[in-house]
Amino acid sequence: MTETPQRRLPWLAALLSLLTPGLGQLYSGRPKRAVAWFLVAAVAGGAFYGARALGLIAENPGILPAVYALLVAIWIGAIVDAWRVAAQAGSIALAWYNRWYLYLAIVLLSGLAGLAVPTPSAQTQPFSMPSGSMIPTLVVGDIFQVQTDAYRSAPPQPGDVVVVTKEAGGRSFVKRVIGVAGDRVQMKEGRLYINGAMVERKDEGPFTDPDNGTGTATLTQYEEILPNGRRYRIVELSDKEFFDNTPEFLVPPGELFLLGDNRDSSMDSRAIGEFGFIPLGHVLGRVLFISGSLDPTRIGMKID
Repeated sequence: MTETPQRRLPWLAALLSLLTPGLGQLYSGRPKRAVAWFLVAAVAGGAFYGARALGLIAENPGILPAVYALLVAIWIGAIVDAWRVAAQAGSIALAWYNRWYLYLAIVLLSGLAGLAVPTPSAQTQPFSMPSGSMIPTLVVGDIFQVQTDAYRSAPPQPGDVVVVTKEAGGRSFVKRVIGVAGDRVQMKEGRLYINGAMVERKDEGPFTDPDNGTGTATLTQYEEILPNGRRYRIVELSDKEFFDNTPEFLVPPGELFLLGDNRDSSMDSRAIGEFGFIPLGHVLGRVLFISGSLDPTRIGMKID
């Protein structure tokens, strides 16, 4: 016995594809089109998940708006197409797959599949910059994202900007890793030495700091290049400030030597009695990018 053709409702088709891309097309008797939309959405969602799991999204925050825009465009496309297909179909003879309980099962299975996928490993947490000790990399008012599982499988490397605590559960600080276990670190006449060799730096000219704690000051900005090739910018008042001449520090096993990028306005590992070496277990994570700032042009900047 042939079933009486039944009219396809465009609004219902659109709603079904809102719940699961492709379901509205299935409702309208277009199973191949339904599978195509479902695969497009699944591949796009899987790619997004994989990128997050590998840390690619966190490391490249500038692509996030484009990724979200693509996912939304796919979803909207599936909804609009479902409406159009249903309107064109009019009334159709129902096939075996045109049953309400199958639609419900597909929606439920899609939802369960999403819940079954483990949370990507790359976890981030926002922090804010309360002081000028990391100028020019981070300035007062910056909000930045920290990857809290960055060092799950490997320790911090020289050049990384990290959030640490001096004691478990204590106040957090943002500094740059300069030395790891076994390194010898020293400041001589304002220059950084690692393992007896002077670290290369390039003068980039004056830098005006409106928030150095003593009013507007003109500093000098440099590009510093570590032995491992990591490059970043620092600022200094001069090469004759309080911490510009220090003894040689030997970094103990399981600890780090940290410096602020605002070299003459930073309490860091040079102050052994006040700050000193930081145990690896007190590293909360690696700073990735700026997600908010009083200066909109800084938003999205990666931290190198």
